[in-house]
Amino acid sequence: MNKSFIEYQGRNYPIRTVDLGSVSSYYKEVDVADYDLFNAIENEYEKGVREAVEIDNSIFFYCDSGFIASDPTDEEIVDYLVKCGI
Repeated sequence: MNKSFIEYQGRNYPIRTVDLGSVSSYYKEVDVADYDLFNAIENEYEKGVREAVEIDNSIFFYCDSGFIASDPTDEEIVDYLVKCGI
């Protein structure tokens, strides 16, 4: 669906919004990101820094580093999430 970026400490991290309606009756549109984003916010998140907590709360799932950055199709992302047990 949509590709966008979250800027954190001067660096842009890609995120994708995908529709999980085909594989889940509970989840619909969700945002996924590479684990690189979590690595960037982790220390501040653990300290309860609002910006980092809000970013983490907005991400449904963190994929392996580089997966989202590689511009997979929506179907590839959904397949990835299913294989991860979503």
